[in-house]
Amino acid sequence: MPKVLVAVDGSEAAHHATRTAIRLLRHTPNTEFTALHANDPAVLASSGPEAEPNPGVPIVYESVTQAGEAILQDAEKVFLEEGVTPQLRQDWGSPAALINRVAEEEGYGLIVLGSTGKGRIAGLFLGSVSDAVVHSAKVPVLIVPAES
Repeated sequence: MPKVLVAVDGSEAAHHATRTAIRLLRHTPNTEFTALHANDPAVLASSGPEAEPNPGVPIVYESVTQAGEAILQDAEKVFLEEGVTPQLRQDWGSPAALINRVAEEEGYGLIVLGSTGKGRIAGLFLGSVSDAVVHSAKVPVLIVPAES
């Protein structure tokens, strides 16, 4: 059974990538899709000279987790509109590293993600999850450019 890991972040680029992956693989029997949302732990960074935990972290943790659940629910709607019921997964980790780790450790045959189309210069300064995934993935990666 082919396993496809679709990275979702709530963006239209991610929705477009989801639709594209489903349409490409629609006729591959028993394809299993998983929507993965990565919560970046950088939002929980400690503060202060002695790196004591920020007292607001539990609130931030809960807010980020709830936002991730909403993103997964939106992604699920996209899958269901295309006639596919996905597995939904949310986890904590640097997005690119988490996507690659999950794909490799859990036997996914393909990673799918959208590209926001920031371009090479903006990507250098802002970072690019898709670029980082491609450069360290041990499984094939499909990057779907944003719709124009």
